[in-house]
Order: sequence, then structure tokens, then C-alpha cells
Amino acid sequence: PGVWGIQAGAPEFGCTAKHIFTHIEWHMTARIVRLESAALPEGWVWAGGEDLKRRYAVPSAFDGVAHLVEQRLEKVE
Repeated sequence: PGVWGIQAGAPEFGCTAKHIFTHIEWHMTARIVRLESAALPEGWVWAGGEDLKRRYAVPSAFDGVAHLVEQRLEKVE
């Protein structure tokens, strides 16, 4: 198992994004990772598109990678 106790394949490039706070700039690189099992560590959950929109607070800093999440969710939902 990897660092978080999950087994994953090699990551592939997703996209880059930038978020500007008032005092700092984040330059992010998103990676797409396929898990070898649907099992998650204790306390983790799988979240679908509606969950991400209505149940969980996703910070606006991640808006630049949201399209990747939406594309991947369309493939599994």
C-alpha cells in the first residue's frame, strides 16, 4: 500500500492550475490516479458529483481542476 494505505497505479498528468490569494499564489499540478481497489482507508468516503456540489465544501482554490473531476465522474456515474 501507498502512503495513505491505498494501492494506486502510476499517476498521469491532469492539468495545471493557479489560484491567487491576497498574499500568495498557488501553482498546482493535478494528477489522475487509478486505484487498484475500491477500498478506502478508515474515515474516507467516495463522493459523487452531487455530493461534491451539495454535501462537501470544496474550496474555490480548486476551481481550476474541477473540470477534471467532472470529466472523470461522468465516466463512472
